[in-house]
Amino acid sequence: MTEGAPNRCSLQRMKSNIEKFGLIEPGDRIVVGVSGGADSVCLLALLSELRETGELPFFLRCVHVNHGLRDTADRDEAYVEKLCELLNVPVTVVRVSVREEVIRSGKSVEEAARNLRYEALFRACRAWDQEALSEGRTAETGTGSKVLCRGAKIAVAHHLEDQAETVLFRLCRGTSLAGAAGMRPSQALVIRPLLSFTRGEIEAALSERDLTFCTDETNDDVHYARNCIRKRVLPVLQDNVNSAAVRHLASFAQEAAETEDYLRRETERAFESCVENGTCLRLQLTQWRKLHPLMQRRVLYQALLRTTGRQRDLEAVHVEALRKLCERGGYGELDLPYGVRAIKSYDVLALRDTEISEDECAAKEQYRMRIIKFCKDMSAIPRGQCTKWLDYDKICLELSEEDKGTGQLVALRRRRPGDRITVRGDGASKTLARFFIDEKIPREERERVFPFAGNEVLWVPGHRISERYKVSQDTVNVLELSCDIPDSNIN
Repeated sequence: MTEGAPNRCSLQRMKSNIEKFGLIEPGDRIVVGVSGGADSVCLLALLSELRETGELPFFLRCVHVNHGLRDTADRDEAYVEKLCELLNVPVTVVRVSVREEVIRSGKSVEEAARNLRYEALFRACRAWDQEALSEGRTAETGTGSKVLCRGAKIAVAHHLEDQAETVLFRLCRGTSLAGAAGMRPSQALVIRPLLSFTRGEIEAALSERDLTFCTDETNDDVHYARNCIRKRVLPVLQDNVNSAAVRHLASFAQEAAETEDYLRRETERAFESCVENGTCLRLQLTQWRKLHPLMQRRVLYQALLRTTGRQRDLEAVHVEALRKLCERGGYGELDLPYGVRAIKSYDVLALRDTEISEDECAAKEQYRMRIIKFCKDMSAIPRGQCTKWLDYDKICLELSEEDKGTGQLVALRRRRPGDRITVRGDGASKTLARFFIDEKIPREERERVFPFAGNEVLWVPGHRISERYKVSQDTVNVLELSCDIPDSNIN
């Protein structure tokens, strides 16, 4: 290192983080969010240095969001503009009204400011991507070399204390393992090259480069939960529990992240093994009960996500209520967020969006009928779940005069009181209600449309046809019934 030149240790550490987690690839366009505080100033300075070395060719821009919350906000804006001029980095200033957003959304000042900040950063990414499309796929990086342009990413300056603060905040508020993993080095379009740096290391890097920074006086206001953790809780832990508390919390977050990644893959396998999709998502409880309790809860949560399509407002209390329903005997129902109803019947749990009508569900279970001549080959009788043959002539002979008068051979309808199914060759029959109970047919399946001849059900798909109308060597004409429901949606 030459006299007066900044120590390159911090630059190499950041470069190592970038390589380890694949944060920046050659040709990437990086939008750096810079507030003017120490963390973001350090990030911009190090990225600018890395770009100047030419070791990793990428494009760099800065976005400063003026929230208009402090008297010193304009001072910070002017400082960032001057810094970007010094570093030869293009800058865009975006002014937002956090107070108006708080009134409009009902969110806290912190959350509203964060949302507006990220909206501005994502808009800058989209605008830059559009520029690249119109200007061509290759461009100069600013160091004299040309490189193939890639998509824009957002770089933010979260560091080790931020990670520890996030972990504690989420644990105290209540969180899952995924939440305990804190912030990832890379999440979607957002990268965090300084996540392994302490605040002290960041300030040292700035001092070595003779760079100043702005101080946000609101960061000292301990009425904000995160400020309280940063200013009061973490120092107490470091002074009275372990001086390496921050690093240990960050290490825990990294281990939690790796564990969550592994469990996510295992959850997907477990989910596929015991859940099937039909008119509603159905979970086979026999298979589900074989899972470890942790995996049982994760599968239930995944089932809720698949049904609702939304994560917000799905909490551990809902998963626990669903788990208790699964462990109950017999029949039970549970109403869940977003109009989802869980129906537990014997060894099946169904999750159904109640906004979809029964008629819409039934429309997915259409039947086709045709009459064909029997070829007298008993081996030709379909053995699959979706197509069945019945003796057409027997059905005709036994239709009531009322049914004959309507011209209907087979009625496709829901069950009614008194409906029966013949279960033995000697003519013994059961009410359909008794048959459902004995066969442990889930409640939601009982409400499907079935083919009837009079009050005799001809076929309960996935279970059996009526013994009364089975094809025999004496059959002349066959009624072929086909159901559109895939085999995977039938027991």
